[in-house]
Amino acid sequence: MSNEIKRKSESLPTQKDIANQIHKIDKEVIDNLNKEIIKEENIIKHKPHVCSEPSYERDYSYLCPDDWVKNSSDQCWGMDYDGHCESLKYFQDYTDDEKKEFELNCCVSWPKLKKTAHKQKREDTLRGSINPNNGLIVKPNK
Repeated sequence: MSNEIKRKSESLPTQKDIANQIHKIDKEVIDNLNKEIIKEENIIKHKPHVCSEPSYERDYSYLCPDDWVKNSSDQCWGMDYDGHCESLKYFQDYTDDEKKEFELNCCVSWPKLKKTAHKQKREDTLRGSINPNNGLIVKPNK
């Protein structure tokens, strides 16, 4: 019986074997987690836009998106905004491209670009002498 116990005990893993097995499993888990993190980061970097783009041209010279208000600290606040982005935001340093990116990712729209009427050229040019006291053009007497 003692020989049998000795044989069985010799077939059991040593503490070193157990530690090596644990380290191997840990390494596999860490490698898998790192792969998941890299995959997630790539998805975030290249995430598809979740909102459809409006059919009209927008005017990004406005500080805030449509239906958002500027508060006293110059933040834009979407009081009724119910999207997945923050509803209180500073847009002062945003470029037009960054505003468009926010628009597409957060389902907001900037105001519609107004068609500006072309200013008519002034046919009559101001003519006359210059008043030496104030630098203004003096209308000639007709």
